[in-house]
Amino acid sequence: MSFNMDDYVDVAERIRMAKEIWPEMCLQPADPLKPYDFVEINGLHFVIYVAALFRTPNDPTPPMGVAWEQIPGTTPFTRGSELMNAETSAWGRAIIASGIPSKKIASKEEVRNRTPTVAIVRDIEPATTWESHPSGAFEPKTAPNGSPICKHGARQEKKGNKNGRDYLGYTCPQDECPPEWWVFGADAKFHPPKVK
Repeated sequence: MSFNMDDYVDVAERIRMAKEIWPEMCLQPADPLKPYDFVEINGLHFVIYVAALFRTPNDPTPPMGVAWEQIPGTTPFTRGSELMNAETSAWGRAIIASGIPSKKIASKEEVRNRTPTVAIVRDIEPATTWESHPSGAFEPKTAPNGSPICKHGARQEKKGNKNGRDYLGYTCPQDECPPEWWVFGADAKFHPPKVK
């Protein structure tokens, strides 16, 4: 299989394009308290990075991008710089998620680095998905402001008292996802719902 590398827009160019549109833009980890994670899938080890593109300092729904790199890297281009490659790839994907046009989602480096390892991706069991992996590493759990997120961005806090009972929950900013109601524990604190 051959690739025409001229069809790919590299991450540095995507950042330049984003800066032209949003001069205050900032790329950062989706969860600053846990900017990356390490997981094992089918005996292989990966570093996973989720990036958020804040178009403005208080962007309520920053576009996100996810990337992973096998550890150790499988090519001379990735070995020893797996985390940096995952971060840069996630940045590029977050920028594309913002709507900046690109002919391809993969960067030149990703295509070059992945070409020898395509079979590895095919060997992952179908049950292992970005939404259901037990480590939870594939989807960010909170926005940079600490609020839980859904596919539409940072959820909105809802709290109060109903029938003499305090409640706390978070709702979808577009009212499309089900609300996430927290549980009031015996320790007199609210706790996130358990993942089923």
